[in-house]
Amino acid sequence: MAIYNRFSQVYCRLFDDSLYYQWLQFTQDQVEDLLNKEWVDLACGDGKLAIYAKEYGYKIQGLDASSEMIAQAKEIAKARATDINFSVADMQTFDIAGQSLDVVTLYCDSLLYITDSDQVEQIFSHIYDQLNSGGYFIFDIIHPNYVNEVYPGYSYVYEWDDVVFTWTSDQVRGVNTIDHNLNIFVEEETGLYQRHEEIHQQNVWPIADYQEALQKTGFNVLGITADFTHQPVTSTSKRVFFTCRKG
Repeated sequence: MAIYNRFSQVYCRLFDDSLYYQWLQFTQDQVEDLLNKEWVDLACGDGKLAIYAKEYGYKIQGLDASSEMIAQAKEIAKARATDINFSVADMQTFDIAGQSLDVVTLYCDSLLYITDSDQVEQIFSHIYDQLNSGGYFIFDIIHPNYVNEVYPGYSYVYEWDDVVFTWTSDQVRGVNTIDHNLNIFVEEETGLYQRHEEIHQQNVWPIADYQEALQKTGFNVLGITADFTHQPVTSTSKRVFFTCRKG
């Protein structure tokens, strides 16, 4: 996945580790008997959610479309002496050969990188087909209000000894879209900095559209909640969680 070619170098430094434990806790709260479930974390990024879950005894593996991210995940797992399977696979076509799944998670607003609504429906259908009867599908999105009202014009800068990272967000493609412009300045052996630019495009749809697509696929939508809680979504929520189950 080209958009993560350079971002993988700074991803681990940027991300707040406490969020991984919040996703883990949320999954534990939603899924009955999780310890005995076969679990796949899609778009696993640097793999920390899967690694932490594995260290708690869960039967989990991580998949991501970015070979760079999977390489990062394997390095982290090795450093922690955690035996876990990570594979390069796309959320639209993944297949765990010879294995049926009880839980699929898709966190960190990864679904927003799918900018075609028909493809979102295809992903829901594909995940449905990979799950056992009674299996769980849990994912999150960024609330459309947050995408439209908070992200545009957002910017920040991080500096380390060897890397400078800038992030700016602009809404140039219209409502319910956001483009994140990432600039990564990496120090070379010469002492000079090489600039690398990536643009991450995300789309979001009304919450009701996701619910309709899930139900059309065959999922029972057990809950739509806000920000790692069991509370209902409001106009000021940031993350929206969907907990679904295959009938």
